[in-house]
Amino acid sequence: MKDIGAWMKLYGEAIYDTHPFVTFGEGTTQLKRDPKDAWNEYGAIKKGLHNLNAADVRYTQKGKIIYAIQLGWNDEKPQRTLTTFANKANDIQIKTVKVLGSKEKIKWKRTNEGLSVQQPSHKPDHADAALVYQIITK
Repeated sequence: MKDIGAWMKLYGEAIYDTHPFVTFGEGTTQLKRDPKDAWNEYGAIKKGLHNLNAADVRYTQKGKIIYAIQLGWNDEKPQRTLTTFANKANDIQIKTVKVLGSKEKIKWKRTNEGLSVQQPSHKPDHADAALVYQIITK
């Protein structure tokens, strides 16, 4: 709980007072209802939660800011393409991309495949839990 509180203190703007984006997220992990789980009567999705990783992203939005929350730091692949920006969000114009907790200028480029972003070279505090890209739109 302490770690969650520390992360929220630094990056809570990506959570508090936000609303859903055009999609909840993207990534490699498949979440499914587990028929053996008693919580399923409430529609809970639990199967696969333990598999969430840095290849998975969840989105929120507040005004002209979109938050792409990468679920962990990716040592193996510091560059990623947010494919949502090639389909459901292809009409959104991007002004700049930053990473919360980092002062580094973030390399980004819009491509036919989506929005290509580069992790900062220095890991921000608590980025092992989740790294937050702040995408500022026009």
